[in-house]
Amino acid sequence: MRQLPLDVQLADYAVFESFYPGSNEAAVHALGLAAAGEGSPVLWLWGPRESGKTHLLQACVSEASQRKRDTAYLPLGSAHGLGPQMLD
Repeated sequence: MRQLPLDVQLADYAVFESFYPGSNEAAVHALGLAAAGEGSPVLWLWGPRESGKTHLLQACVSEASQRKRDTAYLPLGSAHGLGPQMLD
């Protein structure tokens, strides 16, 4: 097995502290718990374009990584042509 290099980086500003939750405090809280390994193992995050979904997902990955948890962020646009073996 070989590791696949992906041209994917998290945005430096994409942290929970820089996100204004508005009426989405429950979603932000759930993602924070998931990043800490304390919440649901599966979350469904949806919303209109430019509503902060990418910011929140990257913040979740960043927080989990800081807590030394296994993390991955793979935008679907970057996954074209990759098969399920990439998850091994």
